[in-house]
Amino acid sequence: MIVRRIVAVLVAVLGLTGDAAVAQLDTLVKLDGSRVTGKMLEMSAAEVSIERNRQPTKVPVQEIDHIRFSDEPTRMNQVRERISSRQFEQAAKELAEMSWEGLRPETVLDGMYYSALVKSELALNGVPGNSLSDAVGLLRRFQENGKNHFQYNRGMLLYGQLAFSADRLPLAIETFQSLTGVPDKVTALQALLELGNAQLLEKKHSDAAQSFKKATEIDLADAQSLRLKQTARIMGHVAEAGAGSIDGAVTAIQAIIANESPDDVLLNAMAYNALGRLQFQANQTRDAELSYLHTELLFAANPQAHPEALFYLIKIWSDTGKTDRATEAREKLKGRYGGTYWATKLTN
Repeated sequence: MIVRRIVAVLVAVLGLTGDAAVAQLDTLVKLDGSRVTGKMLEMSAAEVSIERNRQPTKVPVQEIDHIRFSDEPTRMNQVRERISSRQFEQAAKELAEMSWEGLRPETVLDGMYYSALVKSELALNGVPGNSLSDAVGLLRRFQENGKNHFQYNRGMLLYGQLAFSADRLPLAIETFQSLTGVPDKVTALQALLELGNAQLLEKKHSDAAQSFKKATEIDLADAQSLRLKQTARIMGHVAEAGAGSIDGAVTAIQAIIANESPDDVLLNAMAYNALGRLQFQANQTRDAELSYLHTELLFAANPQAHPEALFYLIKIWSDTGKTDRATEAREKLKGRYGGTYWATKLTN
């Protein structure tokens, strides 16, 4: 009954049709690119057990990139590739042509998670016909039926991010806090970083500083985690400055920028935004403008940082009489990131 109810939801919401190709075995693909192929034995939000050479192999969720289920539609891997390359409209088209009828619950739930993720990204980007409420609806159904799915905590993280985008910061904070102690350290790290950002916007500087500090202490050393931990250090300096003197925080962040590769779009965008936020707070308008312009001109490929930079540039340019530039930035923020927190704050 649960499978059919989920399928009915997907068909009704996404209009899914088409055929599924059935393979012999499931393939678990790890973040390092290695694979474990065999029969799925057990799955939870913490780990997956798969039979390999007649022996059970347990893999922690934090090591898993994705699972290619034996009965998933043939186009499902194309969807994952589209998502990885941020081709969300194409991913949505692929999902709309799939059928989930008669498939295993974990396969259907996997499709629902990706459907919610794609719908979320399209809504955040302001693509017509997509809304945060639609994404939340899919995500809630995934959560109700997928507590033992390996993507469950990732779905919860996405739920918190959508609450953040809708300017429901207390709900976002509650959701992120619930994820800070999960066995999946990758998700816990991301949750702590998101939690600190939400606490900063609520002006809970001390709480934010603690969240960022805990993020830096998580025992992960892969390249992506190290980058996130460095981002937490940057934002920790913002939190520690609070509403007081910014000089020490600015110096510390500038030192980080000097030692990082200029090609690192994620880290540099976050660092220059952090500088801009501190400088704007201290009424150092010209310095804040230059900091945010770094993100706007050099690191706009970061879809998390770019909307914030545009938001503050709009305020700065409006206040300094640069109305044409403010109007252009406003149109860019609404057009590219219409569903984000920063676009919401702009229109309220």
